[in-house]
Amino acid sequence: MRFWRYASYFPDCDGDPAAIWEYSCTLEKWHDALLEARDDFWAARLSYPEWEGLSKDAFVAQSLKEYRLLDVLEEGSAKAVGAVRDYHDALDARLRVIRSIRSDAENLDRIYDSLSWGQVFNGGDAHLEAQFKSLKAYYAKQLSTLEEDRAACAAVLREALRIEPLVLDDNGPVSEKKALRQDQLDALAAIIESGDDYDFSLTQGDIGDCYFLSSVLALAQSKSGRDHLRSLIKVHRNSSGQVDGFYVTLPAAPGDPNPFGTDTVFVSDVYARGTSKGSPGIDSILESAFAQGYPGGINQWYKGGAQAGLSAQALYALTGHAHVPTPTVMTSPANIQQAYAVTGADENGVYITNPWGRNDLANSTDTTGGQFYMTYEQFRKHFLSYTIGSSS
Repeated sequence: MRFWRYASYFPDCDGDPAAIWEYSCTLEKWHDALLEARDDFWAARLSYPEWEGLSKDAFVAQSLKEYRLLDVLEEGSAKAVGAVRDYHDALDARLRVIRSIRSDAENLDRIYDSLSWGQVFNGGDAHLEAQFKSLKAYYAKQLSTLEEDRAACAAVLREALRIEPLVLDDNGPVSEKKALRQDQLDALAAIIESGDDYDFSLTQGDIGDCYFLSSVLALAQSKSGRDHLRSLIKVHRNSSGQVDGFYVTLPAAPGDPNPFGTDTVFVSDVYARGTSKGSPGIDSILESAFAQGYPGGINQWYKGGAQAGLSAQALYALTGHAHVPTPTVMTSPANIQQAYAVTGADENGVYITNPWGRNDLANSTDTTGGQFYMTYEQFRKHFLSYTIGSSS
């Protein structure tokens, strides 16, 4: 007879549902405190009606800034509570299934114990082995599903409890993010899940991530590239079946400590002044996800940020393949710090596309479309470097 038991192959998975639920209750208390603090900041503006002058104006302006930050944290903490409780429910469900599997395995052990030596020697336990193999496959599926649930929870927590360092320009905050409306979430989910080809036309906003958007444009020049970009995004639905965001997995995220390179983040808001502002698309989701890989968000002065970089870095993040910029003759004489995508070529030159969606005409206030043509001689003269994607 054998010295091992079928049931020993099916221990409980890691995790304590009771402890996780308790942690969600702690998060809920933090959320309630943030909600109270946020409302106090809002009410503070009206607490001293007799106060007038520049100091009052400065106080109101600052309290509104603090209110916006607390509003982001309050909304994020509510998402965090939901994510932890969703994981609690998933873990509890997986544990129940695993214990059912172990019970079935214990029954196999009892049947095996009832067999004689002769029956076992003549293959009388073959049907038990077949059932055992099926139970092992089902058990492995539970562990795999739970691992996905863990990653999903971590991605939501990372996005929900994060305040991005501020980036300002003359028109106000560039780093401000805007939650996607339900109609936008639904429309984007339909595009991602439809399988239909997608037009990756985009217009760079006020964020200096031309190198990233040019890389998206370059990949989008082929059907396989467009399919790859869309494959990075997975639609997430809440317990009510409503789309509430997207999981984005970048093959090689820039600031990711994961030794395997891939990084999954959750995106439910996009940059208000980012790409395709006013009409968010897949490019907006990718831009938001890419910036989450940096501690500074888009702020390159705070522990690095996505607002400055090289196309080689962006292509590596999007594909997982290393790319090396190839130097050419010289920089543009106009000292334009902008990345472009090569979107076509013939025997005489190349078609270049500016992610801004437009190009300024020389000695004029007029602009033209995003794409223009250059001879190879002009291309070598005016571009500092170019990055050629890997074919594998």
